Amino acid sequence: MLCRCLECGQIFDSDDIRHGSEYAGEAWGAPAYRSYEGSPCCDADFVDAKQCKICGSYEGLEGNEDYCKECKKDVSARLDKLLDRIKSEYKEEFDEAEREYLAECDYDWGALDGALVAAVEDEKNA
Repeated sequence: MLCRCLECGQIFDSDDIRHGSEYAGEAWGAPAYRSYEGSPCCDADFVDAKQCKICGSYEGLEGNEDYCKECKKDVSARLDKLLDRIKSEYKEEFDEAEREYLAECDYDWGALDGALVAAVEDEKNA
């Protein structure tokens, strides 16, 4: 299992976790020690490392996110390009009078949004 240091962000194998103990004073007249675990790089707290669900990288994830910054940026850019193509094809597919009709009609435009969401959900569940 891989872990991420909370101090510096380094990824390391759980076999490399530092184990130690430190003097914690006395308890009932005897020396007391507290055991601890720390990252091998900073001897700091650590968490299980997560991988980006798209590219598999351990870098660029923030908090409990499942996708790295680069993949989120890339997917958003590609979606923007798709939407631009749809807008362009919309203007090519329908003439001005047809576009006026579409603007005035009571078509359920939420259905288009629902179709996109359904396509994403289908892909997720495949």
